[in-house]
Amino acid sequence: MIGCVMYRAKKKRVLCFGDSNTWGRVPWSWWKQRYNEDVRRPCILQSKLGHDFHIIEEWLSARTTVFDDPRPELPMRNGKQMLSVLLETHTPLDYVVVMLWTTDTKKMLWLSAEEITAWMWELITLIKWAPIINGAKQPQIIIVAPLIVKDDALFALSLFEWSTQKMKAMVWLYQALADKENVLFVDPNSVTAVDQEEWVHLDENAHKVLWGLVAWKILTS
Repeated sequence: MIGCVMYRAKKKRVLCFGDSNTWGRVPWSWWKQRYNEDVRRPCILQSKLGHDFHIIEEWLSARTTVFDDPRPELPMRNGKQMLSVLLETHTPLDYVVVMLWTTDTKKMLWLSAEEITAWMWELITLIKWAPIINGAKQPQIIIVAPLIVKDDALFALSLFEWSTQKMKAMVWLYQALADKENVLFVDPNSVTAVDQEEWVHLDENAHKVLWGLVAWKILTS
């Protein structure tokens, strides 16, 4: 028990919360392949931040901000419901990184960029008011702008109609939301992109670049 107390006291704890793009879904794999830890977030972020940080991975394919997925084979995709549990499960936390963009833009949900941003605000509010243990502080929040999908690509065509324009609008809407709520913001679009053949999910290089940006934001905050 003493070892656990010392561990918590010394290491900064980073909760990473997101969807299939951060879960590490391999492009074109249809949920059947996942990048290992050396490619997706854990090792990249850990190596950049060093041993003074503890990374907590909480991703799920098809996760949304606040909605249930209408497909019965995909239960418990409501991000808000799950996040409230995870915040209490993993407290104390120093940072919460929220990366939710892709699923909310799907055609079946018919949400505008403004509506999605409003639901992101609900998640930010939830984090700010989450219960914490004695002696802990509320975590710093990092929201990540969407990497733009190509909605007329073959893979995206059936699910992501109009998503390209939504995501372009969400980049600056998320930036404005971060400024208003005094939270940290990362926009990876100037330095990386989604896979250039599938056009929805991240390839290996995009994972490296994206998590390098998140690490830089944490270390300079």
